[in-house]
Amino acid sequence: MFKPHFPDLLSIEDDNYRSFVDAFIRISLQSDRFSEDASSCLVSDTEAEASLIANCSGVFAGAEEVNYLIAKFSAVLKLEVMFEDGDGFVPGDVLLKLKGSSVRILSLERFLINLISRMCGIATTARAYTSQVENVGVLLTRKTVINLIDKKAGIAGGALSHRLNLAHALMVKDNHIAAVGINAALERISDSKAAFVEIEVDTPDQAREVCEALKRVEIPKGMLFDNFAPQDLAALLPTLELEGIFTEASGGINLDTIKEFDLPGLGFVSCGAITMNPQAIDLSLKLETM
Repeated sequence: MFKPHFPDLLSIEDDNYRSFVDAFIRISLQSDRFSEDASSCLVSDTEAEASLIANCSGVFAGAEEVNYLIAKFSAVLKLEVMFEDGDGFVPGDVLLKLKGSSVRILSLERFLINLISRMCGIATTARAYTSQVENVGVLLTRKTVINLIDKKAGIAGGALSHRLNLAHALMVKDNHIAAVGINAALERISDSKAAFVEIEVDTPDQAREVCEALKRVEIPKGMLFDNFAPQDLAALLPTLELEGIFTEASGGINLDTIKEFDLPGLGFVSCGAITMNPQAIDLSLKLETM
């Protein structure tokens, strides 16, 4: 069965992802005016070593991104990342080390901590969700702050990417259906180059109509059950002809309710809270002159 998951497109090796990461870092450093740090006059620019230390437990994410940050924007520094994406850590663990100019390290400190603490926070939240289910995959949404970087962090915690942008996949949602109808919408996508098509349904009758309509679709296809109660979904799924159709449930699914949606016959659940409301990981940067 098709899985809406595209980790290869969230790698620095991918041109689009690398361009996004580059643009994000560039505008962040420019807005922080990191090359004009007024506090740099307070210290002598000496050789130093800094350690990024975890103050709580979590799941690491951001190895590629921090390597790109240093290689592209602060090549005078030497970086050693101590964890791989997806690794767990505990309080006191050193996540990475920097060596080089003390002024440059201090100028990068806040942006570096912000980036890694958010990415680790999302990865940790994703792990909390994925560890609760056995039958379904956990999908990320486009409810993000740093878009593709947030998606990359969620993958480190075991979640699946879903579509990466508006051009990537074709989502037929309730407003599209209200405007043109299901059959008319599907007629217009016959020559689509999208990675997949997914249609949102709100009622059992609509689900049956979509099952029939999707038989005419050649590209990978799915059905999104929006705001269905888990007990209603459990009763509905066995009655549908779902051959070749992946299934997803969405709508208010959180850590308290996700187990209720871990249903046989359901493929995936989507959880916007993973990237909307993660708890940032508490980190500290400790610097010592050499």
